[in-house]
Amino acid sequence: SASFFVGKIIYLYCPNDNFYHHGRVIDYRRAPKPKLSSTFDEGKSYFYGTCEAQRTEYLVVFKAGIDGRKKAIQQWLIFEEHSLAVSCAWVWAHHNVKLSNTRTDAYRPAQAVLRTSIELMAKRDAYRELLAEKGKFWGMCSFDQKNNSVLRLKTSTIPFLHPMFDNIRRNPIDRMIAIGVGNATTDLYEQERTFKWHEMYLSNPFHKEGLSILNYDSVKDLHNPLRSHEQHYDSFLIPQVCPSFSHGLDHLLVASMLPETSIDIHCKDVVSDLKCEKRNVSKRKAIQLAMITKMKRMGL
Repeated sequence: SASFFVGKIIYLYCPNDNFYHHGRVIDYRRAPKPKLSSTFDEGKSYFYGTCEAQRTEYLVVFKAGIDGRKKAIQQWLIFEEHSLAVSCAWVWAHHNVKLSNTRTDAYRPAQAVLRTSIELMAKRDAYRELLAEKGKFWGMCSFDQKNNSVLRLKTSTIPFLHPMFDNIRRNPIDRMIAIGVGNATTDLYEQERTFKWHEMYLSNPFHKEGLSILNYDSVKDLHNPLRSHEQHYDSFLIPQVCPSFSHGLDHLLVASMLPETSIDIHCKDVVSDLKCEKRNVSKRKAIQLAMITKMKRMGL
């Protein structure tokens, strides 16, 4: 269905700078039919394909500070009208061909990507040969920005969360696998968070930030009034994050800790309006609360 792509990363090719810009899908809608001329035929399909996803517009956010952008950009796109690739799943892909595909150390984390027809056009002759050689169940797996491989999806890829790789995810055997596991885990969390925010509804259609909070990244993190005590007493236990990371509390995280009877945790405008109020508590109590909050965020 069209909602499958919400939260997924896309890689959009820009011919102006000959570079792939990556963004994230945050919403979708049925694409309007184009008004090409006065002889427009209502019964004719003007889309590239017949499935639901090919007749859908997706809202993609390109974040600021990435790929040379100074400000964030939001754009509605029909995938098949552009040269782009969509990361549809994280998998363990057979990377070391010298080792059997039954050994876990022969695999590395990778993104299984779907590419549009325009993206495939430049190498259509090569892919026609691959289709004849490997059959129709093959796909592109991207290990990083420079390393890609075309593999049989049925025999050379395994889902990222498969129990077979539980030990390797916890204890990576080398640096490249550790980086891949970190990237996959972070992206899966972002996908879950984006999709959860998309599924929430807006109760007040006249909310002052009703349009901007469609993008969850535009919702500013909650200010943590206990932060001054955190920095002095437990910074040696938990390293401080770099400035590009938010130092506040996540709205969805705070809402998930509240009882459902207190507020409507499925409402965007209610959750986005949450505030942290500073109370007069002792320094010792403040330190305890700060440690509990950090442990919950780390899943301990």
